[in-house]
Amino acid sequence: MVTEAEARLALSAALQRVARWSGAEMVAESGGKAESVMVPTAAAALAIARLLELAARGEAIAAIRRLRGEGRSWKAIASLLGFDALPDGGVADPPLLAFDYAAGLPRPPLLAAPQFVWLCSECKETVSDGGPDDSRTQTQRGHRDGCKLLAAEIAKWNGQSAERATDNRT
Repeated sequence: MVTEAEARLALSAALQRVARWSGAEMVAESGGKAESVMVPTAAAALAIARLLELAARGEAIAAIRRLRGEGRSWKAIASLLGFDALPDGGVADPPLLAFDYAAGLPRPPLLAAPQFVWLCSECKETVSDGGPDDSRTQTQRGHRDGCKLLAAEIAKWNGQSAERATDNRT
C-alpha cells in the first residue's frame, strides 16, 4: 500500500509534469539551495492541483462503484477511505460518510466555523481566514497592526460595498 508521503511525492511530480506539458507559467525556485528549479507559479499550481483533485475524485468514485459491484460494504469502503480512522474520534457513522462522499451529499460534522490558515506576504504573520464575509477585519485574524495587505483588502471591500449600495439605490 502507498504511504501518504509517497502519494504526496507522486502528486507533486504529476503537478510538475502537467505544468510542463501544458506550458503553464513557471518561475525559478531555489528552496534555499544553490541551484534553482523551475516550478509552476502559485496560480498555475492551484489550477493544476484542482484539476488533479477532480480527476482523483473521479477515479475514487469509479473505484467505489467497482467495489460496490464486487459486493464490498460501505463499512469496508469507509475503511479504505480512512473514514474509520479520522482524528478526534472521527465520525459517528463512517459507512454513511463513505456513502455521502460517493453520492456527492457531504454531511460534514458540526464543528467550529471553517478556517483557512495562510502566511501574509506583507506583514509575515499567520492569518486565520474565515472565508468571504462582509468584514475583512473579522474574517482575517492575525495580521500585524498596520498591515498594508489587510488595508488594501478593506479598501477594496469598502469600494465594492459602496458600489453595491449605489446599485441598490438605482
